[in-house]
Amino acid sequence: MTRNGLLSAIKTRILAATWSGGSVIFGSGSVVITNAIDREQAFRLFRVPFCIIQYGEFKRDPEKGEDTNLLIGPIRTIIGNCVPGDGIGENALMGANKTGGATASEGRGLTEIEEPLFDSIGLLNTQESITIQFANAGAGGGELLDGMYRAWQEHEWEAVCTMT
Repeated sequence: MTRNGLLSAIKTRILAATWSGGSVIFGSGSVVITNAIDREQAFRLFRVPFCIIQYGEFKRDPEKGEDTNLLIGPIRTIIGNCVPGDGIGENALMGANKTGGATASEGRGLTEIEEPLFDSIGLLNTQESITIQFANAGAGGGELLDGMYRAWQEHEWEAVCTMT
């Protein structure tokens, strides 16, 4: 599998993630693969919640250097959200004002969105020549802008795949 195939597989899994009622978690155009966008741009360009997929430097068998078919590298996901109704960010983190009930993303908090994100990435497995393990919950944060609190959370993963 090439890096292109790996990133495409991750994006496909995230786009396929649904709530228990069947509606998708991330709407059309809200999951992108890019290393050239910042959070400010993302909040302006995408419907929330959104997910940005980024990648770092991939190396071939970096520990032993023996298997030229093995590719290992970092993947980062950044999810962003905003939920109106408070100035400290609890709604964006924990959820509130859920207008779509239990089957929609509207009003869901980042902590709720993380669970299906982890589940969807976890569906990638060795049958697809991919192993992804969670490595770190990276930077997270938020800000109040124009009366709306925006929150984000980064997740770091280590992807292991074979080139065949």
